Amino acid sequence: METSFDEMNGWDDDDEWQDDGEAQWEDDNMDEDHAWGPNQAQPEQEPLPHENIVMAERKRQFETISQKEVRATMDKKIEEFGEMLGVEPPFEEAKLLLQYYEWNADRATSQYFMGDQTSTRINAGIDAARDVEMSDKDVGLIECPCCLDDVPASQCAALTCGHNICIDCWSDYIRNASKKRNCFKLKCPEGQCEVAATTLRLRQIGIPSSDVSLLESRQEKFQLRNFVDSSKNLHMCLGPDCDFVQRFFCRTDEISDVECKECDYVYCVRCNSPGHRPCPCDVADCWVQKATSEAENMQWILAKTKKCPRCRVPIEKNQGCNHMTCRNCRHEFCWLCKGDWKDHGSATGGFYKCNVYEKNKANGNLSTEERVQADAKSELERYGFYFTRYDNHIRAISQMQKTFEQAESRMGELMSQFKWKPNEASFIKDASVTIQDCRRLLAWTYPIGYYMEEAYVQRDLFHQYQKDLEVYTEHLHELVEQDLETFKDNEKRAEVINYQRVVHKYRDNLLKAIEEEINPTCKFTAC
Repeated sequence: METSFDEMNGWDDDDEWQDDGEAQWEDDNMDEDHAWGPNQAQPEQEPLPHENIVMAERKRQFETISQKEVRATMDKKIEEFGEMLGVEPPFEEAKLLLQYYEWNADRATSQYFMGDQTSTRINAGIDAARDVEMSDKDVGLIECPCCLDDVPASQCAALTCGHNICIDCWSDYIRNASKKRNCFKLKCPEGQCEVAATTLRLRQIGIPSSDVSLLESRQEKFQLRNFVDSSKNLHMCLGPDCDFVQRFFCRTDEISDVECKECDYVYCVRCNSPGHRPCPCDVADCWVQKATSEAENMQWILAKTKKCPRCRVPIEKNQGCNHMTCRNCRHEFCWLCKGDWKDHGSATGGFYKCNVYEKNKANGNLSTEERVQADAKSELERYGFYFTRYDNHIRAISQMQKTFEQAESRMGELMSQFKWKPNEASFIKDASVTIQDCRRLLAWTYPIGYYMEEAYVQRDLFHQYQKDLEVYTEHLHELVEQDLETFKDNEKRAEVINYQRVVHKYRDNLLKAIEEEINPTCKFTAC
């Protein structure tokens, strides 16, 4: 299928393009799935609703779990390792050893039991580096090494290392440590001492309960996060204020975007950025940086301004004739040829035309500044074309929560008016989910198109499929927004259901083609 695409003027709406799905990525080598279009025949076996298909697929790759479930996993690992060590609950030594080995139970087992256990126990904070005689509480005054005050021995406390610290300094030390993310690795406050100051030990040596409770709550939070960060199959959700975790059933390099079932936030598990599938991480990073880069301001200045011939101050012309007066030096000149205005008049074209400029342009005698400006303007318009369409889809996605609420409301009305069951009205929500997925895919195809090399053999076909999905998505949106009375006719409802399914299939095929055929073979320019 031959198509034309003018990236400066947008999609050519007058072109007659086919939506029968006959075009293929590789006409001779593609499977039937790539030839799927919205007007093609339906598969014999009726597929599951869209949301069920998506969730079934994602369940094979990952699931969203609560921190309570993560803690249960962590506690089980501690208990199993503790039983292997032969220690009693609460398995303090097992926790410190696993933490030392970054929660890798296999590594802890092999290295601890086959290595230097004495040294490992010291480094993990279980034992003191040397035996220190504990001070008698009945002796007189002890100099606290933190505040250097002489305090009664009864008002001091020491861990197994024997470093006596006054209770006030202990309290200050704990309160300050509680404000830091690594508070779960708290050590003795004396110098380079590695003995772990666990909450169990702090209670045993008489530290005030209020201070220990504060530390304990903070330690639990950050120790859990450390456990997640150290686990290859766990990842904290990156959604704002979301405490849930994604647990993976395959290698994370086999997954890109992940959607949290709790907060619906989508992020890339590879680069920890907001979801950008199917756009490669490096291309997405270039695109985001470009959108916020100061270089774009300079590009705009080059494209929209000219320098005064006398003082070289940039000047923008947004309306009016070609007679320009510099506000800085008051020099008067022609905007087009930049010649002195006193040499211009009716003979040179008047106020709105410059024969000198037109002649030079026809002869190819443009100045360096004019050529740079033309290039910058062309590049700016090209970037504007891709960014505007990308931004439109991103904005539409941000409004989808409202759309889903409206879909739920419309489903309720359908069930109330026509006495339908929930599964009979669910096509409204299924279509909304498909629209969201299509918009997210479409948004990130524009960075791909922007950085795609001009000579790439499948560039035009990529743009055609991109255009097709745009049209199909908009049409699905129109179908699902019809008056509810329309859906009283089962044929109208079936039309939406069938169209939603094939649009979803088309979207999946486009996603697969980009990830498996375009991304591996295309050289993305200036990125």
